[in-house]
Amino acid sequence: MTQSNSNEIEVTIKKKVTLRGKGMDVLDILSLSKTNNDSVRLTLLVGTDDSKTEPEATTFGIKVDQLKFINDLVSDELNLRPDQLQAIHAKKAEKKVVESPKEEPIKVVKPRAFSLPEKPEKIVVLPSQAADPVDWKDRSDIKKNRPRLDDSMVTSIIRTALAYNAGDSKMRTFNRYLEETIPDQFRIAKDQAMRIYLCQSYAHIGVGFKPQWTKKLNQLCSQKKGFSRQIPEKIRKMYLRGGN
Repeated sequence: MTQSNSNEIEVTIKKKVTLRGKGMDVLDILSLSKTNNDSVRLTLLVGTDDSKTEPEATTFGIKVDQLKFINDLVSDELNLRPDQLQAIHAKKAEKKVVESPKEEPIKVVKPRAFSLPEKPEKIVVLPSQAADPVDWKDRSDIKKNRPRLDDSMVTSIIRTALAYNAGDSKMRTFNRYLEETIPDQFRIAKDQAMRIYLCQSYAHIGVGFKPQWTKKLNQLCSQKKGFSRQIPEKIRKMYLRGGN
C-alpha cells in the first residue's frame, strides 16, 4: 500500500490467478452476441489437436475497447498494418461462411429419335383358280328348286292354260303363254309343261280335259283371225280337227 501527500491512498491487492488453457488453441468461435452498446459476449471452443483431451467451451464478456486493444497488440506482434490484419480477418470470415450446396440442374436427357426400318409390304400371291366353265344347258340347279308335282298342281297348270284370254292386250301370244308364262309361274320346265298339255305326263288327269282343250282352241280361233298360228303345232294337231 502506498500513500501520497494527498488524501488518496492506492491499495494493491494481490489475487491468485490460475493460468488455464496453456498449450491450447482456439478451435472455433461458437457464438458472438451483443450485450450492450460497448460490449459483447463471446463463446470460444478451446482445445488441442490431441484426441485424448476434450475441447472446452468458454464464454466471457469483452468490451469493444478491449477488442480494439487486442487487435492493436496482434498487429504489433505480427508486424502487420491494420489493413493487412483486416484482410486476414476477412479471409477467415469467408472460410466460416458455409455455402449451401448448389443444386445441380437436372439434366433432361432427350430420348434419341430413331425410327424402325419400314418392313417391306408382304404381298401374298394366291394361286389363280380358273372358274369352272358354265354349262348353260345344265339345268340341274333349276331342277333342285322345282316343286314336286302332284295331281293338284297338274290340274292347276291345265286350268291356267285354258284360262287364256285373247282379248286382253296385256296377254302374251298363246304359244309364249304356254311355253314361258305358265312354266315360270309354276317353276317347271318348258318341256315338262308341254308333256302335261299333251297328256304325256299325268295322263290320268289330262285325258279328262281333252274336250275343254278342243272347245277353248276353237273359241280362240273364232275370236281372232289367224289365231291358229299362235297355237303350238303339237297341241294344234292333237286337239283341233284337221290339225293344220
